[in-house]
Amino acid sequence: MLAADGYVLVRASDIVPRAMDWLWHGHILRGSQELLTGVPGNGKSQIHWAYVAYVTTGGAWPDGCNGAPAGNAIMLTAEDCLDQTIVPRLIAAGADRDRVFILKKIRKDNKERMFLLSEDLEELEHMIAKTGDVRLITIDPITAYMGGKLDSHRATDVRGQLGPLAELAERMDVALSAITHPPKNATQRAIDHFIGSQAFIAAARIGHMTIEEVSEDEYGNKTPTGRGLFTNPKNNVSERCRRSLTALWKSRSTTASRPPASPGRRSSTSLPIRPLLQPRQQTRNAASKATSSSFR
Repeated sequence: MLAADGYVLVRASDIVPRAMDWLWHGHILRGSQELLTGVPGNGKSQIHWAYVAYVTTGGAWPDGCNGAPAGNAIMLTAEDCLDQTIVPRLIAAGADRDRVFILKKIRKDNKERMFLLSEDLEELEHMIAKTGDVRLITIDPITAYMGGKLDSHRATDVRGQLGPLAELAERMDVALSAITHPPKNATQRAIDHFIGSQAFIAAARIGHMTIEEVSEDEYGNKTPTGRGLFTNPKNNVSERCRRSLTALWKSRSTTASRPPASPGRRSSTSLPIRPLLQPRQQTRNAASKATSSSFR
């Protein structure tokens, strides 16, 4: 490394290559950011809870990939109630709740406030180090933690916050999964369904999108099937998932009164997902034959 006033220059030969460390091969990578988008009600938060369940129990993922050994997860969630929504659904997903840590507030100068990416990354780094063995951080939604003054359509504003977040993920070797929503004027291109500036999806190594599955009869009439599709419109790090994969799920209600599942064991109240590792154009025929499967 050559350091001087105004710059830091790194010689490529001084860098030791390291293998990619996947939590879910082709989908969730330690040391990088993943972005998940979709309209409200299409299962984004449900998928986050499933991510957390797999990471905290070390189970095999829906496509058969063996997960890494069980580790800890930190959740940042701004839209759901902890005791009525998040914890009951973590139970239903089969997560090991002893390994799940939910960031509620930042406390400074004897005052509590919401975590902000622009101000509190140092605190988040301390949390990761103190908690230990943190494999995954989920942020739902990411715009809630970017402050009211940020213009999500200005690339420089977005990069100014997501850049340091990406550096933290790499430095601490954790996977980051953040939820966002499609912009109002989204085109039919999947890559345009990530909110605001293209800097959002540009900062992510991997992008996923949930959309409603629709069947079409011989007359061209379209009808929702009640299931959703989990697709992979962006992937910079895995040839395996360059083409979109499809997965189907059908949600079930959960209540706080249901007993918790044992850590590492799938609950009878799991939120099922049926992974179909095929190009999306084959989904309709495959979906008609699909039987219940489990995404925790």
